[in-house]
Amino acid sequence: MVQVMYRDWYTLLIRMLIYIFPAHVTFPNIPCDIQCRCWENLHTNYSVCSGSNLTKILNIPADTNVLNLNRNAIMRIRSRAFQNLNRLTDLDISKNRLKHLEKESFYGLGNLKTLCLQNNFLSYKSTFPKGIFKPLQSLIYLNIKFNANSSEPDNFSDETISDLVSLENLELDIADKSSWHEPFLSQFSTLKHLKKLTRGLCELWALRRRTFINVIRLQYLDLSTCPIQLIYNGFLSKLSNLRHFDVSNIVLFIDEYLLLFNEVASIQIQQLVMANTSDCVISNFPVSVFKLLNNTGLEEFYLNNNVFSDASGNQCEDVLPASVRLLDFSSNRLMKFCFHMPFLKNLYLQNNSLGSFLRFNPFMRSTTSQLESVDLSFNNIYGLKFSIFQGHTQLQTLNLSNNNLHNIDFDISKMKVLKQLDLSNNFIGTFSQDNMDTFTNMFKVSSLRIDLGYNVLRCGCLSTHFLRWMLNNNNHFHNSIVYTCKFENGTSLLLDDLSETVLQLEKECDKHIVIIIVVTIGIAFSAITLTAGLAYRYRWKIRYIYYITKGKYTKLKHAETNKIYLYDAFISYADREQNFIINECIPNLEENGNKKLCIHQRDFIPGVDITLNITNAIHDSKKTIYIITRAFLDSYYCMFEFNMARMESIYSRRGENILFLILHEQIPSRELPLVMLEIVQRQSYIEYPNDEQGDVVFWDKIRETLT
Repeated sequence: MVQVMYRDWYTLLIRMLIYIFPAHVTFPNIPCDIQCRCWENLHTNYSVCSGSNLTKILNIPADTNVLNLNRNAIMRIRSRAFQNLNRLTDLDISKNRLKHLEKESFYGLGNLKTLCLQNNFLSYKSTFPKGIFKPLQSLIYLNIKFNANSSEPDNFSDETISDLVSLENLELDIADKSSWHEPFLSQFSTLKHLKKLTRGLCELWALRRRTFINVIRLQYLDLSTCPIQLIYNGFLSKLSNLRHFDVSNIVLFIDEYLLLFNEVASIQIQQLVMANTSDCVISNFPVSVFKLLNNTGLEEFYLNNNVFSDASGNQCEDVLPASVRLLDFSSNRLMKFCFHMPFLKNLYLQNNSLGSFLRFNPFMRSTTSQLESVDLSFNNIYGLKFSIFQGHTQLQTLNLSNNNLHNIDFDISKMKVLKQLDLSNNFIGTFSQDNMDTFTNMFKVSSLRIDLGYNVLRCGCLSTHFLRWMLNNNNHFHNSIVYTCKFENGTSLLLDDLSETVLQLEKECDKHIVIIIVVTIGIAFSAITLTAGLAYRYRWKIRYIYYITKGKYTKLKHAETNKIYLYDAFISYADREQNFIINECIPNLEENGNKKLCIHQRDFIPGVDITLNITNAIHDSKKTIYIITRAFLDSYYCMFEFNMARMESIYSRRGENILFLILHEQIPSRELPLVMLEIVQRQSYIEYPNDEQGDVVFWDKIRETLT
């Protein structure tokens, strides 16, 4: 073990951290002084000299396993610079100023597993002498990308790299200068274990049949950012082991785009990454490619950061390959999205414009779903179709953050295994009672966590029930101590102590409820009093209108044509005056005067409500004659007939006086009702003379009035 002198507390602290952290953790940003600091971590010793402005490689402890020299100013690795480091497994000399390597620069590194030389100034053509990698018989990872010693990078020497017999992972710059269009020349075929190839700087502009002819064992191929313009049939035909293919940041036209899918269809691919590959001309995703991918075994399909606006398929009938478990359409311009995808597990649709579409449409037509994760954040969603998650019984994570939701208007009741519901950065104030009941039932069977961060929750009497419910289920809300709620006056309150906030609100609202109840009772009492007063004041008008209307709808009223009435007069009298009516009125007015009278004992229709008979008789008579006696004044129905005639005069006859009073008895004016006294004062009455000469004149006047 290396003996280390602890010269300050900082070194001691780092040593303690090394023992705590796992053996594979490195500390690339810890500074060095004159010589590299070393730390022991169980069976691994670290030497970290990152960012120390070193210009040469210093003496390193012989038992060092990991050496980090990145971000320095080293320009040369001299011969046998690492000859004593036969235990070294990881060497990082990236981001230096390396320009010169010697044939034996890596002498002694027989156990080295990873070597990183990226971001230097190493020329593929002249810097790497033949045999430089001969000592690295155990190397499985080599990173020599982003080296720019010349403005036009060359392809790496196949003779030099052929010494790396154990190499599995290679990251390098790719040129396209070979006359055979083979950036990976013949000696690359000796790398029997090479499985992963990642581009650095890339000038590859065409994918031909011979491009990968010498690296046919690849399982992972990253060609992202290569300026590919042409694609030829069969460029993937030899890569039968390829499982991951990344062509991100390559802008293709529609022909090359479809041809690329045709090529992928010929292999058993697991991950296909095509981020930022579509031109603006390809705004509609070509759903026909799903059929091409049906037999590829594709599991993860990344189409993020493109310019697709429509990925809706043929009425959502196009079926995603059954093998696909992850589909990423995030950061497009989607306004429509809908596929049949019954076996998909993870769907990423964030950063699109699907709000209007999802308000009335589903994003999948499958009646059943195996989706476990759906991300619809940043989609300008104001509301979702109620049944949008119908059949999503296996959904565990749902992200609806950063939208414009004001409430939960979609059905969540069937999501029995939902674990995370992200509603943060919306405009949700409260949950409805139905939502709270649904969530309460879900809390009983799952560990659901809801995130309401950065919403504007409401503080007030109407939301106290919701806040109390949230307090009772506080363990189901993510980071609720940072939630805020807003009062009606615009002030906000941090809900860091939710229980105290709820108690204060409930106390305040109890006071308000008492005040509201008292005020409501007062308003109701005032309204009832006012209504009763108005009803009493206009009681006869109301009753008149009621009976007239009732008469119309029961069709008991005779038709009125050209203002010709059924009767010349309706005689209103008390039953005590029946003899006067029979012996005097009928003979003098009907027999001698040829007038037609309405007498209630004779002309009212049996079986009909008496009030309806009265209003119909008044309405169908030209005049109404009242035989005023004390018995009349004491009779309810007589006074009812009197008041109904007044209403008829005012509202149906346009103010015409149809009332005629006969004072059959001497009654002092003080005993008459005010409304009757008013009529008497207008001279609309006559006194019964009760003598022979007077009787003749009396009946003449009556007949004249009726005429």
